[in-house]
Amino acid sequence: MENLTTYQQYFSFMSEYAGFLEAMVDTEKEKLDALLSNQLKRIEHSVSCQQAVSMQIENYEKRRLQLQKQAGFGDITFHEMIERVDPEEQEKLKEIFGRMRKAAEEVKFLNEKSMKLVKANMQVLNSSVPSDLQANGPGYTQDGMQPEWNQSSKTLFETKI
Repeated sequence: MENLTTYQQYFSFMSEYAGFLEAMVDTEKEKLDALLSNQLKRIEHSVSCQQAVSMQIENYEKRRLQLQKQAGFGDITFHEMIERVDPEEQEKLKEIFGRMRKAAEEVKFLNEKSMKLVKANMQVLNSSVPSDLQANGPGYTQDGMQPEWNQSSKTLFETKI
């Protein structure tokens, strides 16, 4: 290790990053609950939170790469980094890596459940629209009215207003 202070910054940052990923598990649980609730406002809030989380992940990754290079590790993997540090530091990094991996696996699992739910809901929605109108049918007629098959349901815009 070239710079102990830089390594400590990196280590501290990685611990923070692991905490962020662990908090993402709760965000994914909330997203799944929102989807299960079928409440538009909850789903919209969940989507906006998800967008913010995605931006935060990008920022965390940029910062991680920057600190990793400054600490003298270049572009190596986390496993390779663990092998290169002292045994005492290895245990600390393994603990952080374990936290990150566990959180990432949980996020992936919850996200897959959410995606299955969304796909199932889309299939139900598509099956309620006559097949000849699904792909090419207008959302509204030329005079601004809903087509006959869609008059009983509210549109997204009507629901929000």
